[in-house]
Amino acid sequence: MKISFFLAKVLGLYLVVLGIYWATQQDRLQKACKELFACPALMTITGLSSVLFGLFILILHPVFEWDFRLLITLLFGILPILKGLMRLFVLCKEPHYCKGLIHGNKRIAIGIIVLLIGVFLTYSGFSA
Repeated sequence: MKISFFLAKVLGLYLVVLGIYWATQQDRLQKACKELFACPALMTITGLSSVLFGLFILILHPVFEWDFRLLITLLFGILPILKGLMRLFVLCKEPHYCKGLIHGNKRIAIGIIVLLIGVFLTYSGFSA
């Protein structure tokens, strides 16, 4: 259980920063995404890194209880593995799948959702 609270603190604070960035830095995010998806080497490196990070979290924290611990397992264990596999096998060949994230006002909504999840995880981690 200690590891769950530690991960909630660290990953919650990370999501708070990420959510604020997504909601406020539209131009920088759009430019970074375009450059990332245009470079197969970066897509490969980030894909492999995501799979590795997801495997670490999934093996370190295989908790499937209906509380904040499930969010940690899903968002930082399973989702990065799926995201990494997508980058390795789909997005390198079909970058148009990501245009919805690069263009439009969805980024602000995504940033707010990420921020709220981060606040929830941070609260859960520090309230122990």
